[in-house]
Amino acid sequence: MESHRGKRTGVRSFVRVAALMACFAGVSCSTPGAIPAALGPIFNLSVPRRGNILIGFINNTSSQAVFTFGGYDPLDEETAPSFAQIRLPPNSASNQLSQPCRRVFSIGGADLIRLVQAQGGVLTDPPALITGVNFSNAPNNDPLGAAPTEGTAAPRTVSVGVDYSCDGLLLFIFERDTTVSGGFRIDYSFVSAQ
Repeated sequence: MESHRGKRTGVRSFVRVAALMACFAGVSCSTPGAIPAALGPIFNLSVPRRGNILIGFINNTSSQAVFTFGGYDPLDEETAPSFAQIRLPPNSASNQLSQPCRRVFSIGGADLIRLVQAQGGVLTDPPALITGVNFSNAPNNDPLGAAPTEGTAAPRTVSVGVDYSCDGLLLFIFERDTTVSGGFRIDYSFVSAQ
């Protein structure tokens, strides 16, 4: 926990020094928003275009997929992540879902789970608040309904600007794969709206 606090202090110190440098470089320190606007392109501190992204899930396995997914900004510990929870039936596809576009989108990533817990997000399915994806053949009303009775998939995290832009569909496909730890994997592709 202390190392996380140290990183946050280091980022704050860096931003203060960068802001001070911007003042000396002639950026108006008295105009609200001038410093972030001036430094954003240099340090990539802002996502140039926000909006909503579309998300789709395809479960090509014979087991129910249980998971939490969502988007967040890793440098912003104050804003709650946009997230949801699903139990996707075997051999099925979700409807297209819409969420605000954030810097990072994750399926069961440790940082997403930590942020949801820290922000006190409203859980629609508390047993689905897990790292990665659980695959289960137990009925939903069974105590093992969200347990990994068949296996797990490692978390999948993608980043805006690298893996997607804020104008398309993030498509995640769950596959059985006996060559990976847990026996399942998550494939990903981005379908641009343009």
